[in-house]
Amino acid sequence: MSNASLNGLIYEKLEEQVTAIQEQLTRPVFQQYAELLKMHHEGQVMFSDSEGIEELLIEKANDISAANEYAAFMESNIIDEAKAVSYLTSELRSCFTVEAAIQQFSKSGAISFSYDWYFHYDSGINFFKEQFSYPIILEPRYLNHELPPDHYDGFGKGPDFSAVWPDCAELIEKEEEDNDLLNLGSHLMMFYQYQSRLFLHKAIREIDEAGELSFIKKEPFIFYIAEHDCEEMTLYVK
Repeated sequence: MSNASLNGLIYEKLEEQVTAIQEQLTRPVFQQYAELLKMHHEGQVMFSDSEGIEELLIEKANDISAANEYAAFMESNIIDEAKAVSYLTSELRSCFTVEAAIQQFSKSGAISFSYDWYFHYDSGINFFKEQFSYPIILEPRYLNHELPPDHYDGFGKGPDFSAVWPDCAELIEKEEEDNDLLNLGSHLMMFYQYQSRLFLHKAIREIDEAGELSFIKKEPFIFYIAEHDCEEMTLYVK
């Protein structure tokens, strides 16, 4: 399979993740409680404090007037794709054109963009040694156990995500008090994080097609992305 076809497949998988989270977030709140109630009855979910939980779930499931504040937030905080890709392209260029980074890329076989908690917008680049083979990961999974213990080969500055991850702290704090059982705050953060992967994929492709990654010697060269200590996903292949 050519890199172009492979990157098309990777983009589809990234897009599927975003769509799945978006659908979960935008469903009416009462429907989500009805599903949670059903799972509770079937023993698929347990609660640390179960006293009065069934009554609460029934009450929430019957409240069809409850507003979905997360859906409203997403509707009013739509990220402009063209601006986001342009921003991330600029961020990547500032990371890739540092002489130390160029030297590191030239002797690496793959990298992984690693970011931390949502409100820490900066990220890092983990460089992997050139002599090993690296898998294409279309469904997120932990990668470290598949690689030799000495595959790591250095760290560099990654892109800043502040322009593509909107500040949702106030909403999450407010809504978690009322709907903490649904864990929608984490889903909202994941939505913007996963959406930014789509934009980052396009930014890398733009830089690659402009011939600005010529300092990368090994092909295929794999770009991964993951939240710190979480599952890796292939982002792009050069």
